[in-house]
Amino acid sequence: MSEKDNTQQVEKLEPIELTPEETIMDAMVSRQETKIANAKAKIKVLTNNPAGVGEHMDGLLNDTEKALQEIADAESILDAIDKHDL
Repeated sequence: MSEKDNTQQVEKLEPIELTPEETIMDAMVSRQETKIANAKAKIKVLTNNPAGVGEHMDGLLNDTEKALQEIADAESILDAIDKHDL
């Protein structure tokens, strides 16, 4: 068999056109997922590098709580998108 015979033909796919609503909602989902990832990274840094925890415990707790609230807010938006089939 020649090399040509072993080569699979690849079907060329046409790009999928999204409606404006789908484009906006896809962007919104991506935005919320990014917010969650950023907040998780903040929490990791805060909890893995708690320099001077004794002196700055309130600040550490406040920053961690703020990051957790960012996650909760983003998850709430994602839940609303899913719940209402947006």
